[in-house]
Amino acid sequence: MIGDKQPADANVREVNCPPGFLGGQKIKTGRYTFSTSDPYTIGSALLPSGLLGPVQIQSMLTQINP
Repeated sequence: MIGDKQPADANVREVNCPPGFLGGQKIKTGRYTFSTSDPYTIGSALLPSGLLGPVQIQSMLTQINP
């Protein structure tokens, strides 16, 4: 959310929406964050983030019966 408050890139590209979405109009890509609470400002410090501890990625086969 803090990053979305920064100025957008000068070379923002336009995307054509599919006909069923926003009437197929062109929209500029960019940052679109929405929240009912907005505790941050453009000068807020970024908070540390990431995963803690050892991380394991496992896959699991799931069978779905019709």
